Amino acid sequence: MATNRPFARNTGEPISGTDQIGNLAIGTPTSGFEASALKWWSGADEDLGYVIVFEDPAGSHIGADGIQAFIGFKRSGAKTEASFIELVENLTGVTFASGDAAKTYLNTIGMWTSWGLGSSTPISGFTLTIDEVGNDVVLQFEGSLNINDLTLYSTGETLYGSGLGIPSATFISGGSGGTYDLYDGIDIAPENLGTGYGMPPTSSTGSPFGVITLSSPLDPRKLLVPSGYTSGSPLSGSMTFTNTTLESLGLVNGTYTYSWGSGANAESFSVVIGSGAGSGTSGTSGTSGTYSLSTLYAPAPENGQITFPAHPIAGGTGYGETNPNLVGQDTFTGQDGTTEYRTQIYINHNDVTGSNMEDVLDLLIGNAGTLTLTQNDNSVTYGFTAESFYKDLYPNTYSADNMFTGAEIQTKSTFGSITIISAASNNFNTTEPITITINI
Repeated sequence: MATNRPFARNTGEPISGTDQIGNLAIGTPTSGFEASALKWWSGADEDLGYVIVFEDPAGSHIGADGIQAFIGFKRSGAKTEASFIELVENLTGVTFASGDAAKTYLNTIGMWTSWGLGSSTPISGFTLTIDEVGNDVVLQFEGSLNINDLTLYSTGETLYGSGLGIPSATFISGGSGGTYDLYDGIDIAPENLGTGYGMPPTSSTGSPFGVITLSSPLDPRKLLVPSGYTSGSPLSGSMTFTNTTLESLGLVNGTYTYSWGSGANAESFSVVIGSGAGSGTSGTSGTSGTYSLSTLYAPAPENGQITFPAHPIAGGTGYGETNPNLVGQDTFTGQDGTTEYRTQIYINHNDVTGSNMEDVLDLLIGNAGTLTLTQNDNSVTYGFTAESFYKDLYPNTYSADNMFTGAEIQTKSTFGSITIISAASNNFNTTEPITITINI
């Protein structure tokens, strides 16, 4: 039996029950898309190869029914990582070291791919939000997960209570008396969800679900799912904290990601705090494009570059760091063992394709939120205040051999206004693309 799913070009708001990447809406066979006014197209069979779906704004594709289509499909010749990478490289002209890196790049430029999804179970995605609803704070989750690369730790445990552990980025939701299984294998998890403490909800319903830790240190975390859970099965539930606010609970607006697995079993989900109008933020988000890391201090990054310049406290030109976890520290000591440095973030307004990302990057100015830098499966998320970023303007050419167009966004030199929510697992490199995601 063929495995495929429906797609549509959607330039409006995301449709409930679907995933959205760029201007592509991705449905499931059972929900989300039937009531929309869009034209939906059945995707290629994912059992025969890895599928890529892309937007065609010119409408140059014609469907089997003779109707003009504004999306297109490509599929790898074989269902192997090598064949998938070859297809992506031929399509984009960019070289990739892994299928995961290729998928990250495709998603960044608004393309969907079946790489990383199970071939036999349509995945509807997974969402988890914590937001203000009226006078209450509500945690809600819905969707399905791939747990094939996790290891069973214990089974048939009884759920005696729910709660939110803000300092440890842990939570348990579900009605008391339900049974659950625990799994090991979460590779990446945030350090915390803010500055508050743990507390029980006023009420909790739905599937037993959560992320917990049984000892200190916090890692590795364990995933809690209903007993007997299998990949692709639906999960849904909620917790309500009455007569309170995100601020009073000590929750910090942002996106906090948990991930595990690799290849076809790579999986992740995010806890999005303050995503709606009641959170006190605009709810705006955007991905600013693809960049390369520069270790030069010029003093500004060239087109398509991002740099982490380290400034000696005593003055001097500084140099570019590859460790993104140094950003936001008041000081750190350099390799000579004596000189103290401060590290900032400089981002050119143009990405590697030459696209001007000024409108998205300017969201950082005067707003609080989060900034995530991702290179392959290595990412860092910063939380920042409304005073963290400003724009620095340069002439189109500031030297004969170094072309620089437009402007850049950089962190202010008053430190303490940007903090690391989720640290990178490794230093970044200068050869593979970096995507920048902003949540305000």
